[in-house]
Amino acid sequence: MKSVALAALTCGMILGGTAAAYAASNLEEIKAYLNHTITFEINGKAWQPPVDPDTDQALVPITYQGSTYVPLRALANALDQPVDYDDANKKVWIGQMIDGVSHESPVVSFSYTDDQLKDIQKTFWFTANLPAKLVKGDAFLEAGYDDVDGGCWLKYKHLTIGQGRSYYLIPDDVEQNVTLANGTKAYWMKDGNLSFPFGDVNITMKSEDLSLSHKQIEEIAASMYESPLKVVDASQFAGRTFTKQGSDKYDTSTIQIKKMDADSVTFSVMATHAVGGDAGIQNGNVHTGTIDDTTVKIFGRNAEYSTESPAYDLIFEFNHDGTIQVTEQGESGFGQGVQLSGLYTPSK
Repeated sequence: MKSVALAALTCGMILGGTAAAYAASNLEEIKAYLNHTITFEINGKAWQPPVDPDTDQALVPITYQGSTYVPLRALANALDQPVDYDDANKKVWIGQMIDGVSHESPVVSFSYTDDQLKDIQKTFWFTANLPAKLVKGDAFLEAGYDDVDGGCWLKYKHLTIGQGRSYYLIPDDVEQNVTLANGTKAYWMKDGNLSFPFGDVNITMKSEDLSLSHKQIEEIAASMYESPLKVVDASQFAGRTFTKQGSDKYDTSTIQIKKMDADSVTFSVMATHAVGGDAGIQNGNVHTGTIDDTTVKIFGRNAEYSTESPAYDLIFEFNHDGTIQVTEQGESGFGQGVQLSGLYTPSK
């Protein structure tokens, strides 16, 4: 014999499953021989393939073109090595997965420490939806955000969860439609992400190191609905006043954040600008502008406020250090010389 191949001819032989549906386009028929004359030793001890529970017959090696093929699961069990088959990706796993996590690892309840929740709270600019379950052996690493699209993400050892404030789906990018255990429609994308809506948030999940199976990821996704854990970043802005000092003591703008939650912010703005300092005040050359209590939606890390008359067009960016950056898009409408653009810091 040229070699003894520690493999099998079909996925059905490897794992005891059926290959009928897969055979039509992916399996090639061959002529091979059951070889009853071959015996085996493993670590100096005699071994033979066990009985197939489906047929009650002993599993027999196959000889094909000078190589011998042995049922993989039977041999892996004899070597005390786990073996698993990922049907969705047509991949066989032998031995322990990365960091001991495999496709056979159970999905179990997961709890977050206070420090981890604080880290998530400081990072997300909308409600963070957290899975209540992870694969046994996984762990939370960090939370992050994307300045470009305003999305945030949760990073675990074997899973990355992206979350964005809008949901959209490109049909051509969908590889498979699935239904989660709670009935939610989800989509396996061609880039390897599981994508599904959670309210007005779009969630994607992916095992970057390929250690998790589709079934495990779908179970983790469903756990978001079983016992949703939510973190909302509102405490450091709500009910506070922020100030931007201009070129002199008469040029001041203030922002009052009356209320802030996961979806919206209610604020007021007052800006004062005296042209010419004391002389300008004496001459009545003072310009003021106000925006009264107004509620607008939050998109990612930003809130956008626009009106046609007067022409206010502002973007509020809520920063991680507790400050607010305001950008004027065109004319502010507050009056000559009144500029709202700039960095606002918390008032003492």
